[in-house]
Amino acid sequence: MRITFSRRPDPVGGPTRNGTFTHVMDTASDADVPSPGRRTYAEQLQDTLAYAVANIPWYRERADAYLGPMDTLEDLARRPIIDRSMVMADQRAFAGSDEWPSSISYSSSTTGGIGQPRWRTSAEQQAIVDHLGPPADRDGVTLVIHPFDQGPPLLPPGAVNRVYVGMFVPWHFDLIHQMLAEGWSSPTGRVPVTTVDCFSPGLRILTDWFDQRGIDPASFGVRHLLGYGSIQPRPWRRRLEAAWGAGYTDMYGLSEVTLSDAAECPLCHAFHFPLPIVPEVVDPVTRVPIDRGTGVLLLTELHPFAQLQLLMRYWTDDLVELARPCPLGGFGIFLRGRRSMSAVVERPDGPPLVVGALQVGELCAELPDVALGPIPWAPWAHDVGGPRFSLTSSVAGAPEVRVRVELRYQPALHPTRAAAVRDELLRSMRDEITDLAGAVDAGHLHLTVDAVGPGGLDEAVKV
Repeated sequence: MRITFSRRPDPVGGPTRNGTFTHVMDTASDADVPSPGRRTYAEQLQDTLAYAVANIPWYRERADAYLGPMDTLEDLARRPIIDRSMVMADQRAFAGSDEWPSSISYSSSTTGGIGQPRWRTSAEQQAIVDHLGPPADRDGVTLVIHPFDQGPPLLPPGAVNRVYVGMFVPWHFDLIHQMLAEGWSSPTGRVPVTTVDCFSPGLRILTDWFDQRGIDPASFGVRHLLGYGSIQPRPWRRRLEAAWGAGYTDMYGLSEVTLSDAAECPLCHAFHFPLPIVPEVVDPVTRVPIDRGTGVLLLTELHPFAQLQLLMRYWTDDLVELARPCPLGGFGIFLRGRRSMSAVVERPDGPPLVVGALQVGELCAELPDVALGPIPWAPWAHDVGGPRFSLTSSVAGAPEVRVRVELRYQPALHPTRAAAVRDELLRSMRDEITDLAGAVDAGHLHLTVDAVGPGGLDEAVKV
């Protein structure tokens, strides 16, 4: 899964008038479609429903649930939600034909386990090219450092000036250094690398590799860094931009969902969906669509961009907080962490209180006392892993959320400092997490932050 994270500004509300669906159906489709006669998202979604019922077994067997009008958020919300376990249990049920795929990708192992494959055809790729139009001219190369756990790299439709390389064995680093220093040897001559697109830990590891050898990344002339796949802590974002002399942008997207890529907005810092896909946000408990607050992101692919496999109302398991509509992108989200790894506390008088694992991880990473997890395939790199902490909740008696953070030292050796770390994390959680301080102060939730020494956590949250 291609997923990255971004700090949220102040708590915000969501779009109005039929929530997320109104923006996607009415606003984005009209603004983002350049050519005359292009169908609106509402029309494309209606065609997608008809295609799915006619061609894909899972939808055909549930035709009564899928046929019918598709003009509002309420129309979409009446359709079933599909989660990863359904797809993994019977992938053939979600395939529209016996055609051999022209390419296969795999979701990453951000959370561990076996990645989910996604089959693609050349017809889908051509439909995307036809929709996006010809690529813009570029004066440099994008060096894509491809994550080894996602299978072979896939060239985006219509993409130009992209060069792919791995990052796993020692000579990969030498090759990356050579291309950055000398440029890409194209048929017309050397072309400089102006953008580095890399999974988030890889950017940290590569930067440390250069640092250990006294190599200045700023000398390469790279202008843009793109990261994704897991947490990019704020201290590392600052270091990346300072070391490379380049801007850093977080990317979000799921490898198993077509056209789900979204970039961090330079204006509002939320993630927008500029490509033809339909996002929704639903309550993490009731699964009812919401138009403000925090919920789980659902994504619906559109035909003809998805044909061999097609996912409708796909449960991403990503908790997101809705942003205010943005002049640059309209509907937007801030990522809060995986639903399965976060604390979601139900409340009788309102929506659930969400303590996102990603938010807690971002705050832990700001504290230099917090231990960082190792990167098994790069044990020589310094301070490149994610923060080590656990996040649990309990509803026995009064609801409680508990965070245990692993320090670089035994708390008993430096009790005053360890207490200060606990207090700082507690304070920052109250300040950053929407509604948390109010719930704690009103006695509706008990929040505990504990510190343990090196190796004190049986298992840390993966962010």
